[in-house]
Order: sequence, then C-alpha cells, then structure tokens
Amino acid sequence: MACDISTWERVSKYEMAKITKQLNIKGSDVVALMKAVQITPWLQQTQFEIEVKNHNNAILTVAYCPTLDALEREGEGRENEICNIVDRRLFKDYASFFNTSIEVKSLKLPPRKSKDEICCQWEFNLEG
Repeated sequence: MACDISTWERVSKYEMAKITKQLNIKGSDVVALMKAVQITPWLQQTQFEIEVKNHNNAILTVAYCPTLDALEREGEGRENEICNIVDRRLFKDYASFFNTSIEVKSLKLPPRKSKDEICCQWEFNLEG
C-alpha cells in the first residue's frame, strides 16, 4: 500500500504538470482541476460524469471502473483500501496541484451492494 501511494503521489504531479501545460489549463479553482482530471489516463478508462456546480464546487461520479470490477471479482475486499485510501489520496494530490485548500470528500465508495450502483462519487470544494 505504501508503494502504491508513493507511486501515485509522483504520477499525479507529473500528470497534472503535463496536462495543464499541454492543454493550457490555468487557474486555481475546482473548474481548472476538473478540466485536468477528466483527461487523466486513469479516469479515461472509466465511465464518469462531472457536475460543476460553480467555480468552487464539483461532483465527480464514476459509473463504471474496470479496477473496481477486477477487485470485486478477486473477492479479497481490497477495494476498500484502494478506493478509500489510495483514490482519496490521489484526488487530494490532484487537487493540491491547483490549490492546497481544495477539499476532497467521498460521497459514495465501495463496497457496492450491486453492480448496478455507481462505483464512487467525490465532491471537490474550495471555500471562499
């Protein structure tokens, strides 16, 4: 787990630097973060929706995630750690690239009762 987190910490900074430079994404609010996050290779493997409420608040909903499907098939319960610990840290690292004051809150995380449920849901909020 420590190795996984350490790797994602480095990758998240690299991804955000490359994406923001190549796509000329500027700003330090949640909208800038969402513009960049939707382009990350990991999220491109999922089916997701971003609801931007305003420049300081957005909700990211992942309806399909191949990683979660694989973890659920494995049946070891590792999705609890991966989704609750690694993903939370990854999203906070993405957010901190733009503004260390952006808060990341999980609204829905595995385990799921059914594959018909969404995989996860995250809120990104910047006060003031």
